[in-house]
Amino acid sequence: MRKSKDFKATKMAFMYKYRTNALYIHLHLPIDVDEDTVNGFMARFARRGFYLVIPSLSTDTVYTEDFAERYAAWFALLSRSAQEHGLKIALHPQRPIERALCNPDDRTEVLSRREYYAEQREHLKLTLLDKPTLSVIAYDEEYNQIIDLREHVKDNVLEFDVPDGNWIIEQYVCTDAEQDGTKHDTHNRLSRTAFISYLDRLYVLCGGVQNTAIGAVYYHNLCFDSPNRRNWTRDFNRIFEEKYGFDPSKYYPVLFHNLGEGTDHVRAMFMQCRAELLQGGIARALRDFAHAQGLQPIIVQAEPKAPACSWITGDALANQRYCAV
Repeated sequence: MRKSKDFKATKMAFMYKYRTNALYIHLHLPIDVDEDTVNGFMARFARRGFYLVIPSLSTDTVYTEDFAERYAAWFALLSRSAQEHGLKIALHPQRPIERALCNPDDRTEVLSRREYYAEQREHLKLTLLDKPTLSVIAYDEEYNQIIDLREHVKDNVLEFDVPDGNWIIEQYVCTDAEQDGTKHDTHNRLSRTAFISYLDRLYVLCGGVQNTAIGAVYYHNLCFDSPNRRNWTRDFNRIFEEKYGFDPSKYYPVLFHNLGEGTDHVRAMFMQCRAELLQGGIARALRDFAHAQGLQPIIVQAEPKAPACSWITGDALANQRYCAV
């Protein structure tokens, strides 16, 4: 194919040939922006050949009780201006609006561990945390021995005769994500159902199918996003057992301790399972929602080059299954 030296023809090709894959630009604006400012930006973007505008709230945005109503008005203003200038606008889930629309039943959960130091040969009677419990074990840190204590728990009380050794009682539970004593009002990234439910509410708030200016769904920084990246789900043990054929309850200590031979292997199984939950959760939800509404999915990962199942990104390489447009 002969390359064109005509700059104008090349520019026109980028502007008009494959519109759904044309250039997009980010626009950071305060929620109380005025119409003249918005129109000025949109006119400039249209002149420069952009096709899609990704709106973002400015970083100093303050959450208020009427935030959902203010956000709807903000998005409607941007949508009208984009349409008047022949542009499309992206639906962009961001933290302030996610907080406003958060369904408590779909909130992010995290894995938490509680330790209790036991005296050897004591008759231990211990009230456990009243949370969805994934594992209760006794761990001897000197000899790397583990005892599954679930059969010793009744009505959330553990009663157990501690053997000789240096034993630590560990309880692993799912808790609400919190930061600085405040609940983390984000939706469960490991649940496709929870995140699609949020996207549906956001779409309706922004005008839904009646808003023909919406042309894409944009999500930035796809990763485990809870404090300390501890995203988890109370269904994890069931999902793990269906995948690998054994109950992982006894093996939760591998996430925090070196138990000798086999530790890395079992830990990798935990990480792989969680990585697949991220893929089948938020990543798939974004892709499926976009396709169902006839929108273009644009999903940007935190570390797209990382194939390992890390605590931050999961398996970023495998995530591309859903991140690809």
